[in-house]
Amino acid sequence: MNSGMVREDSDVALEASHFAFLQQNKNILANNVLWKRKEQLVKWETSETNRLPSVRKLSHESKVKFTDEDIFLSACLSGDLEEVQTLLSDGANINTSTVDGLTALHQAVIDGKPKMVQFLVEHGANVNAQDNEGLSIFLFYLP
Repeated sequence: MNSGMVREDSDVALEASHFAFLQQNKNILANNVLWKRKEQLVKWETSETNRLPSVRKLSHESKVKFTDEDIFLSACLSGDLEEVQTLLSDGANINTSTVDGLTALHQAVIDGKPKMVQFLVEHGANVNAQDNEGLSIFLFYLP
């Protein structure tokens, strides 16, 4: 009976060690993702797109307006599943992306929002979508 207990303890130790290893790899991956994002922002600062002057109307019609895509991505970012469902029912594109090519699914994975990830995948989000750097959600996610 004692040898059985030792075996169970060694199994638990092995599992704990494996878990710690996975957590360490997950932390390394998360740091790499953050570094990559910072690198993208540095590139943006020196890009031609960033140098284009913004055009602003001086008429009374000039008001802040958001595109449907911006509203959808913001709802996903906030984690509001009910609002996201409503927007999808109204025809929102689940695979819309930012100027950097990040989809709502990319952002939900990066932000660690498992409920939103599950919701988006269950509603047809493209799990193979890549951002402008060619990165898919699989780079950002380690189970």
